[in-house]
Amino acid sequence: MELVKKVPQGKMVRINVELDGNVINGIQITGDFFLMPEDSIYDIENALVGQNIESSIEDTVIDALELKNAILIGITAADIQGLIREAAGK
Repeated sequence: MELVKKVPQGKMVRINVELDGNVINGIQITGDFFLMPEDSIYDIENALVGQNIESSIEDTVIDALELKNAILIGITAADIQGLIREAAGK
């Protein structure tokens, strides 16, 4: 399932998520937001695989960011959670 949407901060984000029921089997997050360091997006995506979309995706994203001292600019962990759930039709 794919969703392309502008978040409240004005950045365009593309979420491509593969689900097995409510469990994330694969995910790709791209867009015109910033992430420092950039390769931390892979850590976020890897942390989300196996996650139930009804659980706190926001906390999982925050934990992945903290592990690398990474910073999201133009999008929040809450935005990512909302976009994933919207892409899944939840």
